Amino acid sequence: MDALRLEEVTKIYPLKDREVIAANNVSFIVAGHTMATLEGPSGSGKTTLLSLIGGLDYPTEGKIFYGDRDMTALSLTELAEIRRQKVGFIFQDYSLFNELTVLDNVALALHIALGTRDPSIERRAKDWIERVGMAHRLDHRPAQLSGGEKQRVGVARALVKHPELLIADEPTSNLDDKNREMIFQILTGYQQQNDAILLIASHDHIFTDNSQQRLRFDNGRLKPEA
Repeated sequence: MDALRLEEVTKIYPLKDREVIAANNVSFIVAGHTMATLEGPSGSGKTTLLSLIGGLDYPTEGKIFYGDRDMTALSLTELAEIRRQKVGFIFQDYSLFNELTVLDNVALALHIALGTRDPSIERRAKDWIERVGMAHRLDHRPAQLSGGEKQRVGVARALVKHPELLIADEPTSNLDDKNREMIFQILTGYQQQNDAILLIASHDHIFTDNSQQRLRFDNGRLKPEA
């Protein structure tokens, strides 16, 4: 399984009167088939790093490698193909399509990944929706769901296409204890069974205490290991 490698990655956002350094000279390696957590206070740069690693944005400086491919050297079209084929995202703000049902939100992710209208898509989507305990909400739209329910739909949508690199931004922040444990088991079980990389930004001890690699951030910088 491909490793993930960051080399001196910096991301600067220019504002009207100043610059914000969201990631500052960050370097690390996450081996294949590893669960790693990004830890640190809000505003420390975790979400920015996840976006860069997942190919949603380019760093201002530095390089990001997934396997032997330099993600920072790829075109927007090539990055989109990597995301489509290899990367699954669980977004903190859910990023569901409000006009689509739960089933259609999850099925769309698989349809895009496969590039086809394969008849198995709906069946696979329903299977993952059932796994996260949302089978009773198949025909509901996001506006009819609670925050925790949206979060679980986001997990199903990320996993339905069987990604090699699974990126999660606070995936249990709106869940009660029962569903929190369920999602932890689903994500870590998926990672182990598929030899995937699971990269999680989280304050949740259920992840950080079980992480194989803990990466701690503050003010955009990776803190040295204690």
